[in-house]
Amino acid sequence: MDTKLEQLNSIAFFDLLNRQNLMAVLFTAQWSGESQIMESVLSKMQNDFANHIPIYKVDIEKEPSIEEVFRIFNLPTLTIFNNAQVIDSFIGLHSKLEIQDNIAKIAAIASDKLKSEFR
Repeated sequence: MDTKLEQLNSIAFFDLLNRQNLMAVLFTAQWSGESQIMESVLSKMQNDFANHIPIYKVDIEKEPSIEEVFRIFNLPTLTIFNNAQVIDSFIGLHSKLEIQDNIAKIAAIASDKLKSEFR
């Protein structure tokens, strides 16, 4: 089952960025066909990663302040944040397998880091 990615405005984005340890954000625009394809791929994947890393989207045309802060020059851009820091970005189209592998690695590293912090 695929569900739409939750679209964030700038207030919700910065709130989540400061509250959430790990999250993925797809920066997109309505006119970008490649963004629409990536959104479809990520929508199908988000249930697989729901317990590890939530996936959101931000329309940079509606939220230009976010585009400026994170210097989003190309679409689509999938950015992984951990503790409000960018830890990885994927620009352009990527296969489902490539995205799954990278997110799984990042989630495992973040999980190990979180576990060690609470020991």
